[in-house]
Amino acid sequence: WDQAEELDFDISDLKTRPSTGALFEDLPASAGDSRNYTKWSREFVDWLYRNQTVDLLQSKTFDQISEPGESERDFRIRLQQSAREQRDEAVNKLRKKYNTKIAALEEKVRRAEQTVRSKEEQAKQHKMQTVISVGSTILGSFLGKTLSASTLGRATTAARGAGRAMKGQEDVKRAMETLEVQRQKLQDLEEEFKRETELLSTSMDPLTEELEQFTVKPYKKDILLKTFALAWLPYRRTAAGIAEPAW
Repeated sequence: WDQAEELDFDISDLKTRPSTGALFEDLPASAGDSRNYTKWSREFVDWLYRNQTVDLLQSKTFDQISEPGESERDFRIRLQQSAREQRDEAVNKLRKKYNTKIAALEEKVRRAEQTVRSKEEQAKQHKMQTVISVGSTILGSFLGKTLSASTLGRATTAARGAGRAMKGQEDVKRAMETLEVQRQKLQDLEEEFKRETELLSTSMDPLTEELEQFTVKPYKKDILLKTFALAWLPYRRTAAGIAEPAW
């Protein structure tokens, strides 16, 4: 069996009658004893069990194995459908994970924006009140011959208003800083989601995955010998008298 030649043809291609004019070599004596065919068939199955294997490719990423006789190219193409399905599922899970975090940060940004607008409005009002108070005090000073108690009171009020205006500007500044921090956190989270999504696409690419090769040996109980028979191989002679295969 180690010296046998494997031929690629279907059993239906064999004929039971010879072509007209065909000549046949003599059979070996052992081939004329029908009992030997039972023995040889058992030996052939035993040889297959001990010597024949099937080399397959395995994708650990998609937990799939190539079919016997399937080329690496065909196997990778077949994996692409699984890749799309698993990648979509993984991205959906990742999106659900990030959606909650992103929504929470978006709410913080919205509240920070509201705070900035509120602080800006308060600072604007304080500034306007201070301008009015200072203007009134200056006008009273110009019109009055002496610094009256009412003029002094307005000056004190104006000074307090100026202090509130300065504090309002500081509040606006802090609110803006808080808003920028929340916006940056939101941007960082969105970029992180984008990176993980891209990493998923890269790691689940069947065209670049390193496939593992492994060898499968048959179980003797799984070997089915459909036909064990004697056949002649047809040859033809060329004009030069050389015998060449006719199949």
